[in-house]
Amino acid sequence: MRWLCSTQTVLAMKLTVILIFFGCLQVSADGFSQKITLSEKNTTFNALFENIKKQSGYTFFYNNKLIKEEGRISIEMEEVSLEDALNQIFKNRPYSYMILNKTVVIKKKIIEKEASSRGKLWLFCRLREKW
Repeated sequence: MRWLCSTQTVLAMKLTVILIFFGCLQVSADGFSQKITLSEKNTTFNALFENIKKQSGYTFFYNNKLIKEEGRISIEMEEVSLEDALNQIFKNRPYSYMILNKTVVIKKKIIEKEASSRGKLWLFCRLREKW
C-alpha cells in the first residue's frame, strides 16, 4: 500500500510538471505573435524600422549606408505578424532578414551565382586542407 501511494504521488508530480511546462510554452508563443500595423507614405527605412521597433520591441541591426541607398517606401498593412510585415517590406528588394532573439538582422541577398562560386571556393579549401 505504501509503495502504491508513492507511485501515485510521483505520477501526480510528473503530471503537474508537464502541465506547467506546456503552460509556459503557451505564454511564450503568445509573446511571438505580436501584430504590426503600418500606414507609411514615402518614408525612410530608418523611420519604418523605428516604428516597427516601437510596436514589437524588436531591435534592428543593419548597414545604414546600404539601407539609405534604397530610398523611400510607402506601405500599408494592418494587424500582421512581424514576419509578414518584413516579407512585405523586402518583397522585390535586394535584402533578406534573419530574426535572432529580439533582433532583426538585415543583410544584402546573395545572388545565386555568387552563392554557387562561394560554395565551390569553400569545397576547394576543404579539399585542399585534407591534402
